[in-house]
Amino acid sequence: MLKNIIWCLFFCLGGSLSFSQSDSPQKILVRFSPLGVIDFLDHNLTPGIEYRMYGRWAAGLDAGYIFASDYIAKNKGTAGVLMRPYVRFYPKSSSGLFLHAEFHYKRVRYRLEDWLGKAPVNGIPTYEEFTTFSYVKRVTGANLRIGGELFLSPNKRLRSEVTVGFGVRFKKSLVRDGVYTIGDIFNVRNVDPNKALPAIPLNFTMSYQLR
Repeated sequence: MLKNIIWCLFFCLGGSLSFSQSDSPQKILVRFSPLGVIDFLDHNLTPGIEYRMYGRWAAGLDAGYIFASDYIAKNKGTAGVLMRPYVRFYPKSSSGLFLHAEFHYKRVRYRLEDWLGKAPVNGIPTYEEFTTFSYVKRVTGANLRIGGELFLSPNKRLRSEVTVGFGVRFKKSLVRDGVYTIGDIFNVRNVDPNKALPAIPLNFTMSYQLR
């Protein structure tokens, strides 16, 4: 399932890039988000790439690896992926301001050692067993942001940007062959993929223009 999503995202990104006009200035930028390393929930390393086309339009992809987490206090190990394909519109090419729309996907596996409910009946466990198990969290959603970039070098290749906006999240958590309940931050725990949670995405990114 995850491989199919990744291939689909790359296909959509590649398709959007193929429509760029040959007579427009085209730019390729590599990106990195330092805030991912200190994310207070899921620490991640998230590089990315952006392709600017049509003069004021751009498409890009941020793809990260989640290596640690404070999401669950009894966590013994974490591994996951984070992907955010996006499109942008720059109303004025010289101002540095832009509008940003993105798809958000996260899947994280936590290794826990705790009491796990077993043999559930209508979601209620029959008994508990102290064991080691995997707790999986999957989050999908979308964000709309506004941002601005600042040139940090005389040739305008090195840049920084800040974005802020709003979004929605659909979260699903599960444990195979068991029942386990945790208390998320602010006591907000959404395990129903049909119910949305609000989000206020804030990001700081460094980028460098390759050409």
